[in-house]
Amino acid sequence: MQVLADKQTSYVVLGAGGFIGGAMVERLACVGARVTALIHRSPGAAFIARFGVPIRTVDVCDMKELLKALCDCEVLFHCVMGDQRTITSGLENTLQAAARLRIRRIVYLSTAVVHSYAGSHPLTITEPLSPPSWSGYARAKAKAERQIRQWRSRALDCVVLRPFIVYGPRSMQWSVKPARSILSGTAYMVEGGHGRCNLVYIEHLLDAMLLAAHHPQADSRTYLIDDEFGLTWSDYYHALCDSLGVPRCTVRSIGRDQLRYPEYERTGSLDWLKEFPEVVQGVVQSQCLRGWLRRTPGLKLARQVFQRRAQPAWAIENNREIPVEIERSLAELHCYPRKVDASVARVHLGWAPRFTFEETMQRVLEWYRFIELKRSE
Repeated sequence: MQVLADKQTSYVVLGAGGFIGGAMVERLACVGARVTALIHRSPGAAFIARFGVPIRTVDVCDMKELLKALCDCEVLFHCVMGDQRTITSGLENTLQAAARLRIRRIVYLSTAVVHSYAGSHPLTITEPLSPPSWSGYARAKAKAERQIRQWRSRALDCVVLRPFIVYGPRSMQWSVKPARSILSGTAYMVEGGHGRCNLVYIEHLLDAMLLAAHHPQADSRTYLIDDEFGLTWSDYYHALCDSLGVPRCTVRSIGRDQLRYPEYERTGSLDWLKEFPEVVQGVVQSQCLRGWLRRTPGLKLARQVFQRRAQPAWAIENNREIPVEIERSLAELHCYPRKVDASVARVHLGWAPRFTFEETMQRVLEWYRFIELKRSE
């Protein structure tokens, strides 16, 4: 049964322009709950504008804007994405504003990648934070969780949810993007995709978020959220192929020993460059400079670092490069060895997935048909 919102509660969704934030606004609006959508840029309002809810543009790094936007908030869903400055400094401002306004509860959307990838034992909520050194996003999220722990000691009620791979209709990263790569013949799986694919269907995550918002046992707790379908990445990609009517052999398998990452990423000798975007944006806030870097020839490395793009690797086959760009974060996920244990969320919150994997894939297929995702792409 779908978890319903409390119509008497005033909700605010921070990061409503994104996939998960937008889905939460839709869920709340469709049951007649009071909800305000906060977005960073106007284009993010395109989807949620149809629901007739108040929409405000707010910069999480601007305390005055935050205080004004959150003044009537009782429950805050924090679904903000972005660079390290947005994730950490923006969260600090949000926590300060929540404390001043006495917001009843915050539900913060973190990620399971704040834990180590090493080992084969199940990942449990008691495991310490140990994000991989090559993932700036994971390190920023781990830092954000440490900030939350400090504020919890000041009696601020903040529940943290750690999903892994969130998929479903309108998921560009985990539903549309892999489908397009399959249709274009550029899809790949590292080591045959034998790693664990710890999926969370979007509707199941929304259920967990609403339970975390109201359940008395959730007070200042942290939960891993996973559908526990027990799938590998090979299972997921093959299900996508079947949905799209594409032969499974279309997805290329690449050995881990065939990958070659850029030297500076592998050695970490220029890690300080990864902080360059935050420094420039924080000091200069210059859109002109960003535009100039995008146009300047011969500065490909600077443009990639400045625009926060994942650095690609090239697969090597028969001593020559093959035309498949490998994202390191995705390559590591394809080899991820650990099962996520979501039992604590099931016991404390009474949370459980409502759909089977096959049912969720049918809904994803219906979405593909709606957006006319075809092999010609």
